[in-house]
Amino acid sequence: MRPNRDIEDELTVFFTEIDDSFYLVLSNLSGLKKDELDISIGDDGETITVSRGQVFDDAVAAAGDLTVRCEMRIGRFKKEFRIPDGVDLDRIDADLDEDHGILEYSVAFHVSPLGQAT
Repeated sequence: MRPNRDIEDELTVFFTEIDDSFYLVLSNLSGLKKDELDISIGDDGETITVSRGQVFDDAVAAAGDLTVRCEMRIGRFKKEFRIPDGVDLDRIDADLDEDHGILEYSVAFHVSPLGQAT
C-alpha cells in the first residue's frame, strides 16, 4: 500500500492498493460520523471523491451565574482518486467504521489490470 496525502486544514492519509481483482482505499478518519462524509463518483466515471465539508460544533453550558460557550471548527478535506481502467462502477463497496474511524472502500474490476476477466 502507498500513502496519499491531501491536506487542507488537517492531515488525512489515504492508503491505496490495487491487485488483479479490486482497487482498495483505506483511511483513518477517527471521530468522523457517516453523515459527515461524502463519497461520490465523478460525472465522467473516472474519479472517486472522498470529502468532508467544514463542520462547526457549538455548545453552551451554564452553572449558576457563569455561562460558558465553546465553538470548535473541525477541518475539512477533499481527496480525489482516479478510477483504474476496467472497474465495474456497479460493484463499489464503501463503509466507515465509526467505532475505529476506518474508512474502507473497494471497487471490483470487470477485467483485471493484467487483462484477465474477473
